[in-house]
Amino acid sequence: MKNLKTVFLPRMYEYIGAFLTFDCNLKCPYCINRFGDFAWKNPPLNYRPAEQWLTALTRIMGIHKTGTDILPVTLCGGEPTCHPQFYDIVRGLYEYGYKTDLLTNLSFNVQEFVDNVPADVFIREIYYPTIRVSFHATVMPNTKAFRKKFIDKVCFLRDSGYPIGIYTINTEEGIEANKSMAQLASVNNIAFYVKPYLGYDDNGVLRGRYTYPEALNEIKRKAKCRTRELLISPSLDIYRCHHDLYKDINPLGSLLDKDVSIDYMFRNCDNLGKCNPCDVKSKTSRHGTVGYTSVDIIDVVKEQETEYGFEKDFKSDSAGKNKKSGRKKRATRSTNAVQPDQTPDNQ
Repeated sequence: MKNLKTVFLPRMYEYIGAFLTFDCNLKCPYCINRFGDFAWKNPPLNYRPAEQWLTALTRIMGIHKTGTDILPVTLCGGEPTCHPQFYDIVRGLYEYGYKTDLLTNLSFNVQEFVDNVPADVFIREIYYPTIRVSFHATVMPNTKAFRKKFIDKVCFLRDSGYPIGIYTINTEEGIEANKSMAQLASVNNIAFYVKPYLGYDDNGVLRGRYTYPEALNEIKRKAKCRTRELLISPSLDIYRCHHDLYKDINPLGSLLDKDVSIDYMFRNCDNLGKCNPCDVKSKTSRHGTVGYTSVDIIDVVKEQETEYGFEKDFKSDSAGKNKKSGRKKRATRSTNAVQPDQTPDNQ
């Protein structure tokens, strides 16, 4: 495998998500993985070894950009630090000269982290924290002692030279704990952001802002879509969207395949209407551009028969305030308490 040929990353790509594992020590009701049973209910635990991850990632040409345009490898999951060779993967990427971002719930030993991972892995000229720590008020202990321990771990990493910030999602159950954590973050000069709740709440209201809100209405249609993200599953397969990734369907190939390619092109899709919110939301890009969306959708079938009759229109409405009657309940209602996040939404 060490002799695999170079794979070229299209220059239009804006994100590389390396899902080291779908395993996680938490089970948040609003987790974006909940839209796919493969990644949510029974995530596979057959970890690919560090050697294979490094072989796969380092064959990609196009990650090495210069100055402020460096495209990092974002380690995510699940909880990426659950991978038994997490430190080997991070150190290996560092030795190859790759910059890395990390999405984590901070469940690891921070002293061990500092001992194993140089801070320079995460340092580059960018406007947002490259280590993005998620605080989950609805599933983490709701005590002052826990929040104090949590903020102390963040401060320890910050003081050790790691660019770090705290991210949360507001729900009715967690809003007071989030306010408390926001105050602790402010006192300790730690960046604190509120991410938008994604999907339909228990009242059938679509939360979040979307370039293609009708892509979430659960009425399947045909269309063509094109992505600007490279999504790599725990098995090292690549996918065009989070919908396919979390359901483990329609892989485009494996990064361990000899002849795999990464293309910037429109592909046929039969699952429009079942999209994952992460793919069609309106967000802030890594360059700070507001209104960025990961995918482009064209050639939508304008009229398609359903069990309810004919569904005729597919509209782009960035407000994302659709309401559907009779929709299945998915999670708790969201409400905003502190300043919304203006950093990259999917990263």
